[in-house]
Amino acid sequence: MDQLADTFVEFQKYPFDLLGSLDSPGGSHVGAFARESLTNFTHSEMRTSGPFSSLQEYHASSIQLILDLIVRDEIGLTLRHLHMPFNSPIGFLPVLDFYSGSNDLGDDEVIFARLLEEKGHRDLTRFVRNGRLQHRFSFCCGYDLADWDEFLGLFRGLRDAVGVDEGLEWAEWKTAALKRYQEDPGLQLLLARH
Repeated sequence: MDQLADTFVEFQKYPFDLLGSLDSPGGSHVGAFARESLTNFTHSEMRTSGPFSSLQEYHASSIQLILDLIVRDEIGLTLRHLHMPFNSPIGFLPVLDFYSGSNDLGDDEVIFARLLEEKGHRDLTRFVRNGRLQHRFSFCCGYDLADWDEFLGLFRGLRDAVGVDEGLEWAEWKTAALKRYQEDPGLQLLLARH
């Protein structure tokens, strides 16, 4: 864990103002993401995503792409994985608690955060301590729906982490969401199809 903390500290020395992919060999220009799951192929065009100036902008664009693909029936309700840097590695997650919807840090994450702090990097420590929301987005937008019960725990954890419809069971949330978004054209199209 100590070596991994050193790696995170080293990465932090090379900040970028934008989220995306380096697009010039040997250069530091950040362009659109070079990732198929973040690319929109529509009307014989390839539209890339990014670069983005904030994590919020990245998430909004990624989720909108997923919704567009679902509405166009190009992907099912299985969503794609979102990559999130500078978070505690998923290998440190307390798996059972995480899949049950808990947003508390696990013992390994606490140790990793402490190591980063001891190395004088409170900013990286904050990413680890406040990173549960990023894990939730990554898992909920990239999860294989083959195990519905596990997905329900992940999705509840996401809702609790963002403070939207906290504590509601699936059926209660579904009823509230259908009412809240009843005028959304994409939802209307999906409901008409299924």
